[in-house]
Amino acid sequence: MRTPSALLLSILLSAGLFTVVFYKQFIGLNLLLFEGAIILVLYAQRRITLDVEVLMTTFGTLLTAFMVVVHNSALAITVNFFSLFLMIGTLLYPKARALSYSFAFSLCHVPYAQFEFFKQVAQLGNGRPAMGRAIRWMRIVVIPLVILVVFISIYQAANPMFAQLVTKFTDRLAWLVKTLTAHLDAWAVLTFILGVLICDFLLLHTTEKSLVENVVKVSDHLRRTKVPSRKMKMHLGLRREWRSALFLLVILNVLLLVVNCIDIYWVWFNFEWSGDYLKQFVHEGTNLLIFSIIISVLVILYIFKNNLNFLSTNGLLKKLAYVWLAQNVILALSVGVRNYHYIQHYALAHKRIGVMFFLLATIVGLITVMVKVQKKRSAHYLFRTNFMACYCILVLMTVVNWDVQIAKFNFAHADRSFVHLDYLVTLCNGALPHLSHNPEELKRIETGNKRFPSDVNYMTSERYLELLERRELAFAEKMQTKHWLSWNWTEHSAYQRLKAK
Repeated sequence: MRTPSALLLSILLSAGLFTVVFYKQFIGLNLLLFEGAIILVLYAQRRITLDVEVLMTTFGTLLTAFMVVVHNSALAITVNFFSLFLMIGTLLYPKARALSYSFAFSLCHVPYAQFEFFKQVAQLGNGRPAMGRAIRWMRIVVIPLVILVVFISIYQAANPMFAQLVTKFTDRLAWLVKTLTAHLDAWAVLTFILGVLICDFLLLHTTEKSLVENVVKVSDHLRRTKVPSRKMKMHLGLRREWRSALFLLVILNVLLLVVNCIDIYWVWFNFEWSGDYLKQFVHEGTNLLIFSIIISVLVILYIFKNNLNFLSTNGLLKKLAYVWLAQNVILALSVGVRNYHYIQHYALAHKRIGVMFFLLATIVGLITVMVKVQKKRSAHYLFRTNFMACYCILVLMTVVNWDVQIAKFNFAHADRSFVHLDYLVTLCNGALPHLSHNPEELKRIETGNKRFPSDVNYMTSERYLELLERRELAFAEKMQTKHWLSWNWTEHSAYQRLKAK
């Protein structure tokens, strides 16, 4: 499978499969079929190794492709593309042991793969006289043709009579091409070309040398910097740095303790809704608290960046750092509680769900910073572990169809929370059966929304029903003409439920 002819054949066959399953189709079952076939080809090329990152991204790609078939959500499709991109990066250089570097390898591979494709085509002539002669003749013909086109353009612009002759010739040529390609579908050809561009990225192998050199140099462990001269002065400077960091962490811990005590008392256990203030309380408060957590992590990274990690008397400093990071975990939980209160009164939305997963990633990040301080890990360790954690969280998020859950939750809690009809009517087609309610119930919901004062003129229940009916009709027409390659479970079950109404 590594010879030029075998590689090119696998690319062309894969591009053909790409054309068959995606030409004039929506994304659905075809994505799982195509990516499954690509992974089988990569396995046949013996590129699927037992490295953790390779197995993780391969499993993540297949899982998200399956979730596309089940949910067909924009999130699942996006994460699947990202996972596939990462998987190719891990296969290009499995020894990287870091998804961040795998992403960089994959990014560099995008243009390199196209050059590699033409390189493999050029190598077809090696040892094959007929093929070699054909390729040499192509080189001989193409360059003169390009020069000829340049001079024809110049003479055409300079001489009107010559321009008329060229125009007549090009008109005849255009008529001939049109006649010959009358039964050829241009979109199918373009789909095949796109398939070739994608498949040579997926199946060819290139590596960026500078990235390989960087991978070799990096380590998860910090190394002590030794300076042979001026040892006493260096030691005194390190002691001053230690005292400064100690003072800073004491003050910051006391300050954050006050904030956390206020939040625990007021936000966790004694929260009372006060109308419009809740929006400001969550939006502005949450953004500021998340920003403060990021700054807190940067402070710890700055303090424990170099030889301060190896100071024999830094035990107290480390304990203060652990307390500071633990307090930031509590702060992150407070942000989650604020978001919970917002959901209780203003129901679910994509951003509110996103905040919860972001906080999960934040807490994981804070824990890894604790590990870094305790075990003298490097910034590379932090970036590597947190990139992997964020990837796992993204894959986890695709397991649920959030549009369907939002529709179910928001109407189920309409008696105590605001129901944003303008937002709900934009949810995916799979959520349509859960958005459909009788006019009396929608009118009651519209009346109940007046408990939440606002300057915005929200959609009426009548307008909501009108838009929903239009969407249902368009969805029914789409499903009647949909090919089995575009099939997905959520839209299929939604269509069956709407037909049964």
